[in-house]
Amino acid sequence: MRVVSRGICLAILAVLLLPAVAGAGQAPDNLLAASLDLPQQSEQAGVTDLLWQAGYKFPGGQFYVLTHFPQGLSEPVDATVARFAKEQFDETCSSFFSMAADTAEEAQAVISAALAKNGRLPPEEEFSRSAPYFSASNYQVYRSSSRFASIHFMGSEYTGGAHGNRFHVILSFELGSGNKLEIDDLFADKATGLPKLINRIADGVQALKAAGSEPVDRDPSTIDATMDRIALTPEGLRVVYAPYEMGSYVEGEFIVDIPKTELAGLGMKTDFWK
Repeated sequence: MRVVSRGICLAILAVLLLPAVAGAGQAPDNLLAASLDLPQQSEQAGVTDLLWQAGYKFPGGQFYVLTHFPQGLSEPVDATVARFAKEQFDETCSSFFSMAADTAEEAQAVISAALAKNGRLPPEEEFSRSAPYFSASNYQVYRSSSRFASIHFMGSEYTGGAHGNRFHVILSFELGSGNKLEIDDLFADKATGLPKLINRIADGVQALKAAGSEPVDRDPSTIDATMDRIALTPEGLRVVYAPYEMGSYVEGEFIVDIPKTELAGLGMKTDFWK
C-alpha cells in the first residue's frame, strides 16, 4: 500500500539540515528545498507519515531525495525509526551532492570549451542530464501481533545509466521496549533452525523463478537470510530480495511469503504471532 503525505511543507532548514547533509562542505547556493513535512495521517491505521525531502539544481542537472517514515508505533520505536530515516536521508543527500559536484565540473568544462571556441554557451543538452538523479522511499508497516511490528522501507533510485533500481530495508521491533529484533531472536535454536529457514526460502525463490522464463538450480548457498530483509506479517514471514539479488534486473524483486503455520516446523518461535 502506498503512503502519501498530503501536508504543507515546513521551510526548515538550510541551517539545521545542510551541515549534516553536506558533511565538511558548505551549504550549496542552489538548494531547491530542504524540509520536513508536518505529520499527516497515513493510509495505514494508527500511523502518521512524515517526509524528509530535498532538491538541488546544479550546472548539468538536478536531483531530489524523498524519504517517508512512520511515527505512532511506540515512543521508543518512533525515536529509532526517525533517527534511521534521517541518517538514510543525510547519507543519500551527501552522496548526491558529491555526484552533483562531479557533474557540475564536467558541465563547466563543456561550457568553458564552447565559450572559448565559439564565444557563446553550448546547447543545454550538451552539458545537462536529461533525467534528474532521484531517490524516493516509502514504507509498509506490518503487525504480527499487538507486541511486534516490522517496517518495510522500499523505494527507487536513479543515478545514471539505462535504468534506476529498487531497494528494500526492513526493521522489526518489540513495540514496548523498542528493541530491534535480530535473526537470533526468531529461533529457539538458531544452529538448527536457520538452515531450515534458508532451505524454505530457496524453495520459494525456485518456485518464483520456475513461474518465469529463467532456468534455476536450487542453491541455498545463494540465500541471504538477514533481518533487514525479513518482515513479520500477520500471516507469517515475508522475505524480500531487490532486483539483481536473486536474478537479472528484468526479473525484478523476489518476495517469498511463508505462512505462520509452517514456522514451528522451521524451528522458529511462534510467540511473535500471539
